Amino acid sequence: MAAKRKTKRTAHLKAVPAGGGAAAAAKPKQTDDGIPGLTPANGEESGEFVTDALVDLGYVSAERAERAVSEARNAGRPPEELLLEEGIIDSDQLSRAVAE
Repeated sequence: MAAKRKTKRTAHLKAVPAGGGAAAAAKPKQTDDGIPGLTPANGEESGEFVTDALVDLGYVSAERAERAVSEARNAGRPPEELLLEEGIIDSDQLSRAVAE
């Protein structure tokens, strides 16, 4: 007899809303480059710091970002790395901010 496999639910997956219909769920969003599933940045290269993008996206407060910059200077490390290690942001949020 074969052993039953437990299905592991992934927290980042969400159900498709009822109003979206099967067609919306079946076809991934296309970018200008034609790459399905790739989310384009909101604008052109800004030259801002990653911490600025994290604040603009609402992932951290301006005060927390400033504190991370100070801590990073003392530690000799990037502030976004400290925010990631402390669990303030996750890797998906950091990736999105870097893309901005």
